[in-house]
Amino acid sequence: IVPISKYPIELTDDEMVACRSCAKSRDESAIKYQQRTDLTASPETPFKTLVGVMSELAVHKHFGVPYTYPFEYQKDRPDLSNGIEVKGTLYRAGHLILNAHNNQTAPFVSTVCNIGEQTVLLNGWRDAVDCRLDKYWRAPNDGKIPACKRESWWIPQSDLHDMKSLRERLVLA
Repeated sequence: IVPISKYPIELTDDEMVACRSCAKSRDESAIKYQQRTDLTASPETPFKTLVGVMSELAVHKHFGVPYTYPFEYQKDRPDLSNGIEVKGTLYRAGHLILNAHNNQTAPFVSTVCNIGEQTVLLNGWRDAVDCRLDKYWRAPNDGKIPACKRESWWIPQSDLHDMKSLRERLVLA
């Protein structure tokens, strides 16, 4: 297996201020319209939306596409205008994790955020259809480490494709 390149994206102080503002607004919107119920689910949760916004911005920057900081939480809105979805984590060795409710046809980009360093590492990507394989399936109490909270597909970073191939494949709007 040939390791893929990972792409570090640095965020400016102004971008971080905008990310924090956007994340706060999205959380308030999600609570107001009862679109999210997982805002107190885990220690990572207080940063969940911020990680999502930082990750979206980083992928937009990677592709040279302007980011508009969508301030309302919209469950069905793709993270990029061309249908790319982004999944971020705070964990350096984190997996790309897809749940049953995630888009079933989109390519998903995996990122690792370091809030203090204001950086996002683009780990790679994989099509949702190629993520939904039995070998990636996890369930609570299945004995696998790390344990998971709900049924989902866990794709290790070693099974992701290089971001270059996604750039080559897509025509950005």
